Amino acid sequence: MGHPIRRNCFRVLVSACLGVVLSAATTTTALAGKPPFPNELKYPNIIQPDATFGTYGTKAGEFIDPLAVAFGPDNRIYVLDAGNSRVQILDRMGNALAAFGERGSAHGQLIAPESLAVNARGVVAVADTGNNRVQLFSAEGKFIKAWGARGTGAGQFRAPRGVAITGERVFVADTQNQRVQVFDHSGRLLLAFGRYGAANGEFNEPVSIAVGGDGAIYVSDQLNNRIQKFDARGRFISTWGKWGSYSGLLATPTTIAFQQNRLYVADLINHRVQVFDANGEFLYQWGRHPNTPHEGNGRLHYPLALAANPNGSDVVVCEPIENRCQIFGRKEIDVIAVKNVDDSAWWDKATRFHYGTGAAAQASFLAVAEPDTHAVLLFDIGETEPKLIRRFGGEGTQPGRFKNPEGVAIDIKGGRLFVADMGNHRIQVFGLNKGKEGDFVASFGSRGEGAKDFNKPGKIAIDKSGNLYILDAGNGRVKVYNSKLESMRTFGKQGKGAGEMNTPTAIAFSRNEDTMYILDSYNHRVLMFDRNGKPKGSFGGAGSGKGQFIWPYGLDVDKKEGNVFVSDAGGQQIKKFTPDGKFLAAYGEYGSGAGQFYKPKGIAFSDRNILYVLDFGNHRGQMMTTEGKFVGEWGLGELSKPVPKPRALLDDNKSLYAAGAGVFAFAAMFGVLRMRKRRKP
Repeated sequence: MGHPIRRNCFRVLVSACLGVVLSAATTTTALAGKPPFPNELKYPNIIQPDATFGTYGTKAGEFIDPLAVAFGPDNRIYVLDAGNSRVQILDRMGNALAAFGERGSAHGQLIAPESLAVNARGVVAVADTGNNRVQLFSAEGKFIKAWGARGTGAGQFRAPRGVAITGERVFVADTQNQRVQVFDHSGRLLLAFGRYGAANGEFNEPVSIAVGGDGAIYVSDQLNNRIQKFDARGRFISTWGKWGSYSGLLATPTTIAFQQNRLYVADLINHRVQVFDANGEFLYQWGRHPNTPHEGNGRLHYPLALAANPNGSDVVVCEPIENRCQIFGRKEIDVIAVKNVDDSAWWDKATRFHYGTGAAAQASFLAVAEPDTHAVLLFDIGETEPKLIRRFGGEGTQPGRFKNPEGVAIDIKGGRLFVADMGNHRIQVFGLNKGKEGDFVASFGSRGEGAKDFNKPGKIAIDKSGNLYILDAGNGRVKVYNSKLESMRTFGKQGKGAGEMNTPTAIAFSRNEDTMYILDSYNHRVLMFDRNGKPKGSFGGAGSGKGQFIWPYGLDVDKKEGNVFVSDAGGQQIKKFTPDGKFLAAYGEYGSGAGQFYKPKGIAFSDRNILYVLDFGNHRGQMMTTEGKFVGEWGLGELSKPVPKPRALLDDNKSLYAAGAGVFAFAAMFGVLRMRKRRKP
């Protein structure tokens, strides 16, 4: 965080120079008052938790991505510690009591699990997402039953992400099949409903299920930004919510829980919990984005998982990005939360860089996919720090709008930018010519499994001939198009054998393009293919050792040596391999300092061989050399500033950062150029 005297000097400096900064801003978006945004004193919807527990790690009581949480009948807390492939059992204050599960596909083992639930008798149901199945355990973790396999048929699943359990039934959000399936405890299918779409009773990524006392079924319809309610037979009753940040509006709702006639909703991008009655009437909300990095104390940072205990006296909220959970008492919630004030979201207040998951760099361009705001940011990376050229998109299904854009690719010769519009299951094309950067040109694809279809298209690679190689992640394959956007061929399939994929997340070519690298995330490896899609081998593995991955996410190849770089979002590192897969080095560690990472995701090499890393959890980008040396960081948070670095680090002997803004020049007079105050997201 830097020396306190320097921090105070910088605050005075910024205050004195604020007019200079605002007048020099390139965006026309109106700022909502002076920084910080908003005025924190106006929003009393921050509730002190009764307890906070969890930190990053593999020991008892530590987590790597706590993606789900539930109360047992004895008020014990079950946390799905997904990155460690286990379920931890804790008491109400967060003290670890026991754990069960490990990585694998045998009974009792888990791969990338995303949900769990516990019924009144203590039976634990787990959505074993990477294995496309459901498993049942006793309250102490003894294996009882498993069923399911990958597919679209009755009783089959594709990446199930939500589960609920009652005394007689198990409810599964079969996410990529866009439906809900209901089973008895033996795994016999009783009921199925839903299909892809936005009409009543249709879904775009159902991710969580809650069951009311009358048997009503509530579903978090994530990419439609709404909650849907059905009767016990799966017949549609009502729906509420749409994209936004005011009361009753939702921005990527995730986990839901129903207790005592109240529905609790984890409103992910709004960094809050909203509470509704059984008919969808808004009651109250609490929570707010941290004001300082990793701040808790009632602040919520991407609250993804929550649960309420049976009598409604406690609500536990887990934040995977912080690897922690906070417990709130219902009495305090009822007394304090009703005082909250409506507020527009951070993305309406100023154009800011929040984070990204996909990146591409070529010539003087850097493109970043930002699913938080359903937007794409285009930067100039010529001779200065990345400078925003344009931000475009926004949530929606219309041409030029996105639902969770994941991949980007730059075609300099064709003057085009390609965006994998994952939630809309299509590829969109935008202009790159001067003055028309980000203008919509065309789109292609639709949801399905056919030759012209996609299921959650992800990263994109372009070869020297202008052919596109698109990861069709949900279908476990690669689709190839020529420069005229005509389909050429498809290769790959879902699985864990040689050349098979389970949720591929990145793709890149070797320097001479004789090898294609695909990051096979759920199988924790990098696959190698020739240009025609013939398997050539693989490297990597699950774990925290050298050359292993906890949660591999991004991949690219350096421009000079052809070495392969992989971001491990679970291990908080960038790992480096030779072109044939031999481990060379690992860079970084958990933290928010220079060269440290907090869930690094998309990565991309520029033509000057600087590696751009989307440091997801720190809401910033970092730049580093091929030897892991920190070059600089960038972002568009308020009070954002350049960070100068020695010229010798750059291949072309030119500084990535040029002191141009009045506030930065003035700061030099006070000797604060090295001060590294962490910006607020």
